[in-house]
Amino acid sequence: MGGKALKNAYTRRYNAIEFKNLVEEILPVIRKEFNTEAEVIVAYKNKESFGDIDILIKNNSTDVNIILENIERIFNPTQIHRNTDCISFDYKEIQIDFILTTPENWEISQIFFSYNDLGNLQGKIAHRFGLKYGYDGLKIAYYTKDDKIKKLDNIYISRDARKIFQFLGFDYDRYLLGFDNLNDIFDYVIDSKYFDPEVFKMEHLNNIDRSRNKKRANYQIFLDYIKDKSAKTKWINGEDKSKYVDEIHDFFNPPFNLKSKISELEEKEKLRREIKSKFNGNLIMEWVPEYKGNRLGKIMLAFSQYIEKEHKSFDEWLSLQTDENIKKQFLKFSKDFKDA
Repeated sequence: MGGKALKNAYTRRYNAIEFKNLVEEILPVIRKEFNTEAEVIVAYKNKESFGDIDILIKNNSTDVNIILENIERIFNPTQIHRNTDCISFDYKEIQIDFILTTPENWEISQIFFSYNDLGNLQGKIAHRFGLKYGYDGLKIAYYTKDDKIKKLDNIYISRDARKIFQFLGFDYDRYLLGFDNLNDIFDYVIDSKYFDPEVFKMEHLNNIDRSRNKKRANYQIFLDYIKDKSAKTKWINGEDKSKYVDEIHDFFNPPFNLKSKISELEEKEKLRREIKSKFNGNLIMEWVPEYKGNRLGKIMLAFSQYIEKEHKSFDEWLSLQTDENIKKQFLKFSKDFKDA
């Protein structure tokens, strides 16, 4: 995306009429030849030129190599460049980006990628609640209570665009009307009841986000556009975002029960720590001091594989054993273990 992925093929910007004509030519071909749904990402109405054509492709688990082969056969490009789920290639002097999307993310992806940087800007407001908004919907990164560095998991909350917009303070019906220009998009972001210009400043972004948005011209234009705007509600840098869990839970429940998901994660983490306390490198070195470094790793792996010959899960076996029995079984195993 952005029209800069291809270094070995000549591409240029298309005017709006060229863009429309080529989209009308290739979209039916893509749908037929790839036997799937495909949609061009929506731009604001008065956009005069395009550096690429971004096309969402619903990928029903098709092997990416088959997709690449079909691109070669149908479009005969000079260059193809793949970056994870985005495949870029040239056709008739413009870069085309295939953005591969899973069926469950099909609808929300169309919303998130539309209208230039809108989804990216909305994501900054989501972040103030400890949420992440992206092509796969709204999710929360949940951390252990006693260690804010260790992330347990990303909990998916919703792919319902209307509900997501409502929670983030956006008028979804206004979104459906579309936008004429960049300023319309910027004003839409500013209209969120949670807007605060501080949220978007480069110094408040993480390293990856900062690096990415430095290269996004529209993000820099937006920063200039909001430099004199005032906050609707004050954002506090570094605040404990866990305080929003109740609010998020209440808004999306039903059908989604955030507190139930958190309880499941915490129970799994409790079990993991209990298991780790029963069998770990420090314990093994106490039982058999001669095992250290690579030898220690080898015997621990071998013992787990030995147990799993009789039991489906090593962790499950550990959880059911007393500390004394684990030690007894391990010492018995270690007598016959050969790691040479």
